[in-house]
Amino acid sequence: MIDIIGFGGQGSEAQGFDAALMANQQAQEVLELASQVAGRDIIKAAELSTAERIDAGLEQYISISYQQAMIAKLWAEGTLPPAEHTNAAGASAKSLIAGFSLGELSAYAYAGVIGAPYSQMGRLSGRRAEEIFEIALLRNQISKDCLKELHAREGQTGMLAVLGLEAEAIASLIVPIAQIWLVNYNTQKQSVLAGTLKSLAAAEAVLKAHGARRVVKLAVAGAYHSPLMQEAADSFAEALKGYEFGCVPANLMSCLSGQALAAEPRYAASPATALAELFVRPVRWTAMMQELRMLRAV
Repeated sequence: MIDIIGFGGQGSEAQGFDAALMANQQAQEVLELASQVAGRDIIKAAELSTAERIDAGLEQYISISYQQAMIAKLWAEGTLPPAEHTNAAGASAKSLIAGFSLGELSAYAYAGVIGAPYSQMGRLSGRRAEEIFEIALLRNQISKDCLKELHAREGQTGMLAVLGLEAEAIASLIVPIAQIWLVNYNTQKQSVLAGTLKSLAAAEAVLKAHGARRVVKLAVAGAYHSPLMQEAADSFAEALKGYEFGCVPANLMSCLSGQALAAEPRYAASPATALAELFVRPVRWTAMMQELRMLRAV
């Protein structure tokens, strides 16, 4: 059986998500490094509500920092397999690594494409160890700056989860509405829209009238994974030129396609391109889950 190591997206943390990390030395060291890079106490910042984190402009950075801390804890306990390891039968094996939206940053780090190898977790030091936090902080700040300009120009934006309708039906129903896009294909009957709040309100009324079971406004700062975030994508692509990325391994998956990242030549050649395009391209998680099920069965 093949292990699948997955990293959640922004807002996937449950209340009290950090409790398991507080008594773990390796996790504490990681959070101290994250605080050092950010110039702010990330542990205290994590105690803020979701809305307060968004207002403070730290929601993405907190998510990535705590994912790194959890990896350090599980690694130290011996409960998390390396990206490449020897399985119970004594054969060489590779875990499948996947990230949902923002979680793709952590997937890159775990696969060795960003930052220090995870064999060093628990004794992080040096320039390479800081890179995942620097990149997460850059993404956080670029998002904040882009959304400030976007909202001044277009009005407030956001995201809306739609339950009970298939993606094809949703796509058809929103065609007449401007400034709205289907951006997350999560399950067969759970998708996410992004756009201006005016457009999302119009879509909500239409979708409910056509049988949507629930329509939920998400606690996010803006219209991620939509063309409205193009300026952020461009700025992030430029900022990532200052970092050296490792080779893309065959077991690192992409939520942009649902396939292995290495299967798309331009991403294999430039993984930074995929990270930048996460701002403007949809998350195809249903395709990802189908691919993971197939690969795990092989």
